[in-house]
Amino acid sequence: MVGEAIESGGRKEIFDKVFGIKLAKFYHNAIFTQKIKVNDPAVPIKGYFTFMTCNSEMCLPPKDVNFIFDVKNKAITIDGYQKPENAVASTVTSSDPKAQGTFDSKRAIDAKNPVANCGVAAQKESDSLLWVFILGFLGGLVALLTPCVFPMIPLTVSYFTKSSKDRASGIKNALIYGLSIIVIYVTIGIVITSVFGPTILNEMSTDMYFNMLFFIVFVVFAGSFFGYYEITLPSSWANKSDSAADKGGLLGIFFMAFTLSLVSFSCTGPIIGTLLVQAVQNASDFLFGFIPIKPLFGMLGFAVALALPLVCLLLSQVG
Repeated sequence: MVGEAIESGGRKEIFDKVFGIKLAKFYHNAIFTQKIKVNDPAVPIKGYFTFMTCNSEMCLPPKDVNFIFDVKNKAITIDGYQKPENAVASTVTSSDPKAQGTFDSKRAIDAKNPVANCGVAAQKESDSLLWVFILGFLGGLVALLTPCVFPMIPLTVSYFTKSSKDRASGIKNALIYGLSIIVIYVTIGIVITSVFGPTILNEMSTDMYFNMLFFIVFVVFAGSFFGYYEITLPSSWANKSDSAADKGGLLGIFFMAFTLSLVSFSCTGPIIGTLLVQAVQNASDFLFGFIPIKPLFGMLGFAVALALPLVCLLLSQVG
């Protein structure tokens, strides 16, 4: 090889928030030009190139493509597809990257004989709302075992055991807590998916500053739960809420559920993000014209799986 390869085509350098580094990406087309010194024209040049295609939601697995370049006959074969001689001639004689011959992959695709059935028939099972709900439910069970959620379970049980005055109030508080978790997760998932797209959760959950903020919040609330200090509202707020003690209690339970959702985001974010991406890919039905139904069912399954064990545990403690 003579010199380094020259990259051209739709090349752009952008900062990738997920990896935290600047990456070179190619849009629509990519051209790599490499000069090679040939000692024997009768010996073909063999090799392969690896590429990966992505869109705004996902990336396909990397693919290796083999090629054989016959210098003597000016012919190139790419994975069994032979390129026309006139196109190869430009590759041999021209030194301008823009004048190089490019491989038209569309010519090599036989739409009547696909490599795999990746259309509606292959996705029929995954398109069902029940299947999306099951995937979300399994994701919620996995989230329970993550280091962000599991340590919160004894803290939550301790909080409700101390705050419940009797068995009836304990059962009511447990049910409201579980319902609050479901409402919070479903609302967050639907709003974020509708406004920012499904990949934003993965980007946020891998951001260093975002995770540092949640770590601080987790430590602050953990100290309060263990009794080192008490987090209270300003006295003026407390006085105004005396006449609405029941509403204040409900608000406190909802705040506890929101705290669980907040501090566990670093672990649940990637799970939810992956779930939403899978659900949004084939989402065609919308509720009220703007709420995608599949992400709604996916988040509902996730939230139910996350809330159900907690509610059962709380009911066993107060029962």
